[in-house]
Amino acid sequence: MEDTEERSANQPGNSAAAGETRVRRKFFNRDFSLFFQAASLSYFGDVIYNLAISYWVLQTTGSTALMGTAIAISSLPRIFLSPYTGALADRYDRKLIFCSATLFRAVLMCGIALLAFQNRLVLPILFVSTFLLSAAGSFANPAVASILPDLVEKEDVVRGISLKSAAYSFVDLSGNGISGYFINWFGIPMMILLNAASFLFYFLSMLFVRVPKHQVLVGAKQKKIWHDMKDGIAFFIKISVCV
Repeated sequence: MEDTEERSANQPGNSAAAGETRVRRKFFNRDFSLFFQAASLSYFGDVIYNLAISYWVLQTTGSTALMGTAIAISSLPRIFLSPYTGALADRYDRKLIFCSATLFRAVLMCGIALLAFQNRLVLPILFVSTFLLSAAGSFANPAVASILPDLVEKEDVVRGISLKSAAYSFVDLSGNGISGYFINWFGIPMMILLNAASFLFYFLSMLFVRVPKHQVLVGAKQKKIWHDMKDGIAFFIKISVCV
């Protein structure tokens, strides 16, 4: 599939635009297709991993309270880091931030899988790794959210976001439906390794996605990043109080 479609602007009655060429992205262009398939597969890995780890905690400890603790730990970085990581994604190389965070998650997940295969995975290590995975995700998510609108034409942004949401909904439905069978057939360590592989695939795919350089407005450049972070925290507190 071709990435771009060239349309001549030299039309009758438009002599001023003679010789100019407008380059337009197709919706399913190379960059969006790479991003879409990698994001969907990575999300599938997350669904499988979350169910496998929840089952492991319950099987190991017999405590549903500890399952809830693991979920709470994963929420903490998103709550406290999101105002800061959003400001970083606005000002620095989004692709570098995302790829670094995703590679970190892939390596960390490989370490967890190795411990699981050796029967050396214990609850404290799982809690620490859960916190670190969520923290890395707090850096990756704002970056990838700002990348998506740059992969399609402006009028296709809503369509692209809707397609991604639909794919995630399908993955939720299918992933939760077959996770139990996968765990039974392959075991929990293999499910963790599958998630590590999905992160690695996401990282490698995004290396080949051409992300336009982020243009920061002059006023935003002059404004210190700490001010952006402060505004983000204030907005978070405001919506929390409203809820």
